[in-house]
Amino acid sequence: ESKKNLAATIDIPANHPQVIRLAHNAVGDAGTNSEKLSRLVNFVYQYIEDDYTANPLTVMDIIEKKKGDCSEHSKLFTAMARAMGIPCRTVGGLVYLGDEFQEFGLHAWNEVVIDGIWIPVDPTWGQTLVDATHIRFSVDISKEWEIMTVIPEMKIEVLHVEHKK
Repeated sequence: ESKKNLAATIDIPANHPQVIRLAHNAVGDAGTNSEKLSRLVNFVYQYIEDDYTANPLTVMDIIEKKKGDCSEHSKLFTAMARAMGIPCRTVGGLVYLGDEFQEFGLHAWNEVVIDGIWIPVDPTWGQTLVDATHIRFSVDISKEWEIMTVIPEMKIEVLHVEHKK
């Protein structure tokens, strides 16, 4: 599975010289994959201006326009992580939108392999440690669409929240 999530594809051009150059600039002199991961998350978080009116963009369009929503953040992050030799995939699910809204919304983020373990990260929110506000859908895209059809009827009740200081 790691090998599949290292591959360059038409949708994720991890081997494109511009993607490779951008990824190398983002990680700089980071030595470990954990350091590279942290710098990539921070770079994508700062590089893309949030724009919720954007249409789905290609990676090359994202690099040029520097705007997008969670889909664009996760797509660019996937391409850059793979360009640095870090297995990466985009995942989707629900995310808690905060106490102001008190509801969940659709969201996309990433998972990477570090030391043989899939680790979730969220470059849209600059998180190298994804918290419990993220509820991941199945990897199987057909299951994701099934879940999405019941979201309007879905009720999620937060029973307890504990904040660590």
